[in-house]
Amino acid sequence: MSTSHAHSPLAAALFSATFAAVFASPALAAVPVTIATQGTLRAPNGPPASDGVYKMTFSLYAKKADAKAKWAEGPVPLEVKAGVFGHVLGSLKPLDATVVGQLGGGWIGVRIGDNPELPRQPLHSVAYAMAAASADKLRCTGCVTGAHLADAGIGAKHVGFVYAGAKAKGGPATSALDLACSGCVSVKELAFDGDVDLKTHAFRAAKVTADSVVAKTVSAASFIGDGSKLSGITTAAGSCTKAGEVVRGIKPDGSLICVKAMDPSALPADGLDEVSNKLLSNQFVDEVASTKTPVGIQDNNPTGTPDTIDFPDIGIAQKLTVKVHVTTSDLAQLSLTLFAPDNSKYVLLDKGKTGAGAKKGKVYKGAWPAPDKAVSGDLTKWVGSNPKGKWRLVAVDTKFLNNKTDGRVESWSIALQTLSNKKVHAAGRLIAGAGITFAKATVPCDAAHAGTISWDGKYLNVCNGKKRYPIIVGTPGTAENPAASCQHIRDTDATASDGDYWIDPDGVGGVSAFKVTCLMSRGGGGWMKVTDFAETSYNNLPVTQRNALRWKDVRLEEHDHASGKGKYSKHVSTQSCYKTAKSGFQTTSGGNNCDTGLQIRVGGTGGSCGNGEDGCFGIYKGSLNKPWGCNWSCSGGAVTIWGKGYNCNGCRCRNASWTTTAGCGNGGGKGGWGKLRFHMYVR
Repeated sequence: MSTSHAHSPLAAALFSATFAAVFASPALAAVPVTIATQGTLRAPNGPPASDGVYKMTFSLYAKKADAKAKWAEGPVPLEVKAGVFGHVLGSLKPLDATVVGQLGGGWIGVRIGDNPELPRQPLHSVAYAMAAASADKLRCTGCVTGAHLADAGIGAKHVGFVYAGAKAKGGPATSALDLACSGCVSVKELAFDGDVDLKTHAFRAAKVTADSVVAKTVSAASFIGDGSKLSGITTAAGSCTKAGEVVRGIKPDGSLICVKAMDPSALPADGLDEVSNKLLSNQFVDEVASTKTPVGIQDNNPTGTPDTIDFPDIGIAQKLTVKVHVTTSDLAQLSLTLFAPDNSKYVLLDKGKTGAGAKKGKVYKGAWPAPDKAVSGDLTKWVGSNPKGKWRLVAVDTKFLNNKTDGRVESWSIALQTLSNKKVHAAGRLIAGAGITFAKATVPCDAAHAGTISWDGKYLNVCNGKKRYPIIVGTPGTAENPAASCQHIRDTDATASDGDYWIDPDGVGGVSAFKVTCLMSRGGGGWMKVTDFAETSYNNLPVTQRNALRWKDVRLEEHDHASGKGKYSKHVSTQSCYKTAKSGFQTTSGGNNCDTGLQIRVGGTGGSCGNGEDGCFGIYKGSLNKPWGCNWSCSGGAVTIWGKGYNCNGCRCRNASWTTTAGCGNGGGKGGWGKLRFHMYVR
């Protein structure tokens, strides 16, 4: 073929193209994936093109007239001799088998340099490609054919359904050995881009691996995996038929496990916090310490120094810990032994050694059974038991120092974590819409029950760790609702006035409630009158009642009429006696009964209240302690108010810094009260 071109010395190009191979599958790996081309270039006048190197660009088209190539490669420098050139398409730019498959017969175009493309030529196969084209007539080995899928199959390994190419469907399939393979693929390469519809036939395989399986029914002897992504599972049909039962679970055979609704046995004993959103709990840690420590450890004494904790009935132990703090001249000579309520013995420290090694120094703080280990005995045996009763700790110093004391048990305690069947802790605010009813106390009022409230049939009572006291409801001070003191009334009602009120200072079980006169209008209020005294008469509270009063301060007032309550005249004195409230009054001579060095007396016999007179009262500074004096031998009954005299025999002493000493001296003079009367209050 000849052609001419205005921009090239070449007038024509003759070439042929041959397919060597275009397939990339493993089954055809022996076939090259390139296309060999050969052509002839001629000059415009017909002779071969001049020898030399020409830059050529090759393009493949599906049709001769296509504007866009399916594939192109170049420019490629090729040597031309006697007009002949050759090139392998795909040697520089990969040639996709899919592209070649799209070419059909295919056309090739060649462009020399920048010149326009020469007329396109059809592609022609060579012998190798022709042999590949006849491969469908070869017997298939390792491939799937219609015969493999047909009903006739080849033994037990057939798929088991009528394949579209089977003889029953009009196909030629008869035997896999006689049937030529047409369009077959390797079994390993078998894949489906879309759905495979098996109609009413089942798919059977020893193992199935798939990203997803969509089916109306899937049947398998077992599923391998954690099951986290299984869905659409239908549980066994059935129900709990007995009244009050609920489903608790499913057995391996698919049947239901039924239990009674809210069956207590289905809940853990310590599950109260879980079911109450952490608002309630019956788990506690209570720690009871020795009230006698520090206790000195007797030196070089094999008997040892004991101390006892009477552990209350708190509940069943989940954990028990014994804590001990000791000091000594040398831990290597100290032993600690613990005896439990059941007389079981636990050696905590043996001459400085514990179960975990030796302890050195002079101070040791231990905790058993953890982190410290006992030398002998296992305290963990108390888990699950009630450790109530007397626990005794014995400290033994084993080496001579001075035969006095060598160190101390500074403190020791027993901490108990319990799963209690005695009490419940409420973490939040307790609201009882129908009210709260308190029962009568069934436990002792001790340290373990401090703060508990109970009902005695008349009053609510609160335990302070030693004794129960009534809880005053409403404004106290009546016979039905007595107060603890005048101060209690004052604290409850700041507008309370002077007058008589009912009080019960020692609570239920002590002295019965009684009436006192309360001073509310002076000195801050809250004062309880103990006595009033004139020259010829007195009016004391009965001794049992005044000794039930709890008080800290004392107040004396002068009134202007001796025969009755009289009118208030002046404040005589207010003294602080106790730092902490105490009960009762001193009734005998000698010594000071106040923290502040004073004596406060009401009635009684002895020094300052001779002849058995109950009317004696006063404030004294010491016993025979000048210049206060007048603190004894006031025979016949007396009142002494900061007396200036001394040894006031035979007189009624009322001398004070604001009076004269007339009428009071050593057995002489005439005294006289006139219209005066003195009142004594405490609070």
